[in-house]
Amino acid sequence: MQQPAQQQHKLDVFVQTIMEESTAEVNDILRQMEVEHKEAIATARASLEQEAARYKTAKISEIRARENRRVNARMTENKQKLLEFREECANENFRRVQERLRVFMDDPKYVEHLKYLLRRATKLLSPGGAADVYLRPEDMRLADTLGASAPNFRLSFHPGHQHLGGLQLVSHEQGMRVDMSFDSALNDLVGHFAEISGMNIG
Repeated sequence: MQQPAQQQHKLDVFVQTIMEESTAEVNDILRQMEVEHKEAIATARASLEQEAARYKTAKISEIRARENRRVNARMTENKQKLLEFREECANENFRRVQERLRVFMDDPKYVEHLKYLLRRATKLLSPGGAADVYLRPEDMRLADTLGASAPNFRLSFHPGHQHLGGLQLVSHEQGMRVDMSFDSALNDLVGHFAEISGMNIG
């Protein structure tokens, strides 16, 4: 039979062995927990960084889209204002030219200018050719004077639809129409006002 001292020694060895194994197991668990803790923190940090990056990207896209809409709205507004201003300028210039033409039509030089236009138009006709010449109704009083300035052609004068002067020549023989009315010239200028004035809108 073992002595109590021997039994106590065996018990102490057993307890020490159990304590050492328990300590080692606890240390393993703690090391594993530390590894898992670090992994969890790294995963959480990466997730937060990704979320922050997504948020930043979304916010930048939102701000860019909002600013693009604002810029586009301002550009549209400015284009509209420029269109209105261009139209006002065109109308104002149209009125000024009309007024200058009215003054010119009361000037004796106007008759000479009509003769010049008629000579230019009849240059396109064959010698002795016939044509109808359309004048502003108020200019029909000048028909004989104009006819005398182009004796080599058979010209018939008629009231036209123009209001700003000039003339139109129509040759049915040659299938030709020459428009030298101030109305058409002014309409062409108004139509090209943006190009002429440099106020094109892109």
